[in-house]
Amino acid sequence: EEALRAAVRLAPHHWYPYARLADLVFRARLVRRGQARGGQLEARDLTELAAEPAALAREALRLGPEEVYAHEVAQLVARLSGDAAAADALDRAILRL
Repeated sequence: EEALRAAVRLAPHHWYPYARLADLVFRARLVRRGQARGGQLEARDLTELAAEPAALAREALRLGPEEVYAHEVAQLVARLSGDAAAADALDRAILRL
Protein backbone atom coordinates (compact mmCIF):
# COMPACT_ATOMS: atom_id res chain seq x y z
CA GLU A 1 0.00 0.00 0.00
CA GLU A 2 2.77 2.45 0.89
CA ALA A 3 4.50 1.90 -2.45
CA LEU A 4 1.28 2.66 -4.32
CA ARG A 5 0.65 5.78 -2.22
CA ALA A 6 4.19 6.89 -3.10
CA ALA A 7 3.47 6.20 -6.79
CA VAL A 8 0.37 8.40 -6.58
CA ARG A 9 2.46 11.19 -5.03
CA LEU A 10 5.19 10.80 -7.66
CA ALA A 11 2.86 10.54 -10.66
CA PRO A 12 -0.39 12.27 -9.71
CA HIS A 13 -1.25 12.70 -13.39
CA HIS A 14 -1.23 8.97 -14.18
CA TRP A 15 -4.34 6.81 -13.76
CA TYR A 16 -2.75 3.42 -12.99
CA PRO A 17 -1.44 4.03 -9.44
CA TYR A 18 -4.86 5.35 -8.42
CA ALA A 19 -6.62 2.29 -9.83
CA ARG A 20 -4.19 -0.19 -8.22
CA LEU A 21 -4.36 1.64 -4.89
CA ALA A 22 -8.17 1.67 -4.97
CA ASP A 23 -8.22 -2.06 -5.72
CA LEU A 24 -5.68 -2.92 -3.02
CA VAL A 25 -7.15 -0.68 -0.31
CA PHE A 26 -10.69 -1.95 -0.86
CA ARG A 27 -9.74 -5.62 -0.87
CA ALA A 28 -7.40 -5.27 2.12
CA ARG A 29 -10.04 -3.43 4.14
CA LEU A 30 -12.65 -6.06 3.29
CA VAL A 31 -10.34 -8.83 4.45
CA ARG A 32 -9.34 -7.05 7.66
CA ARG A 33 -12.93 -6.19 8.56
CA GLY A 34 -14.11 -9.70 7.74
CA GLN A 35 -11.39 -11.23 9.88
CA ALA A 36 -12.18 -8.88 12.76
CA ARG A 37 -15.86 -9.83 12.57
CA GLY A 38 -15.43 -13.57 12.29
CA GLY A 39 -15.95 -13.66 8.54
CA GLN A 40 -19.17 -11.64 8.60
CA LEU A 41 -19.64 -8.36 6.74
CA GLU A 42 -22.75 -6.23 6.68
CA ALA A 43 -23.91 -3.82 3.99
CA ARG A 44 -23.00 -0.82 6.12
CA ASP A 45 -19.46 -2.20 6.44
CA LEU A 46 -19.11 -2.31 2.67
CA THR A 47 -20.39 1.23 2.23
CA GLU A 48 -18.06 2.54 4.92
CA LEU A 49 -15.03 0.68 3.60
CA ALA A 50 -15.64 1.90 0.04
CA ALA A 51 -15.29 5.65 0.67
CA GLU A 52 -11.56 6.09 -0.01
CA PRO A 53 -11.33 3.37 -2.70
CA ALA A 54 -14.31 4.92 -4.52
CA ALA A 55 -12.62 8.34 -4.53
CA LEU A 56 -9.38 6.80 -5.80
CA ALA A 57 -11.27 4.91 -8.51
CA ARG A 58 -13.05 8.11 -9.60
CA GLU A 59 -9.68 9.83 -9.96
CA ALA A 60 -8.35 6.88 -11.98
CA LEU A 61 -11.38 7.17 -14.28
CA ARG A 62 -10.89 10.91 -14.64
CA LEU A 63 -7.24 10.45 -15.58
CA GLY A 64 -7.74 7.33 -17.71
CA PRO A 65 -11.25 7.46 -19.18
CA GLU A 66 -10.40 4.86 -21.84
CA GLU A 67 -8.68 2.41 -19.48
CA VAL A 68 -10.60 -0.81 -18.87
CA TYR A 69 -8.83 -1.62 -15.59
CA ALA A 70 -9.82 1.75 -14.10
CA HIS A 71 -13.43 0.96 -14.99
CA GLU A 72 -13.18 -2.58 -13.59
CA VAL A 73 -11.92 -1.33 -10.22
CA ALA A 74 -14.60 1.35 -10.03
CA GLN A 75 -17.22 -1.27 -10.94
CA LEU A 76 -16.00 -3.66 -8.24
CA VAL A 77 -16.11 -0.98 -5.56
CA ALA A 78 -19.55 0.19 -6.68
CA ARG A 79 -21.00 -3.32 -6.90
CA LEU A 80 -19.70 -4.52 -3.53
CA SER A 81 -20.65 -1.30 -1.77
CA GLY A 82 -24.24 -1.62 -2.97
CA ASP A 83 -24.31 1.08 -5.64
CA ALA A 84 -26.01 -1.05 -8.29
CA ALA A 85 -26.81 1.89 -10.58
CA ALA A 86 -23.17 3.00 -10.75
CA ALA A 87 -21.99 -0.60 -11.16
CA ASP A 88 -24.41 -1.14 -14.06
CA ALA A 89 -23.31 2.11 -15.71
CA LEU A 90 -19.68 1.04 -15.37
CA ASP A 91 -20.52 -2.37 -16.87
CA ARG A 92 -21.98 -0.60 -19.89
CA ALA A 93 -18.94 1.69 -20.13
CA ILE A 94 -16.62 -1.33 -20.08
CA LEU A 95 -18.58 -2.94 -22.90
CA ARG A 96 -18.31 0.26 -24.95
CA LEU A 97 -14.53 0.25 -24.54
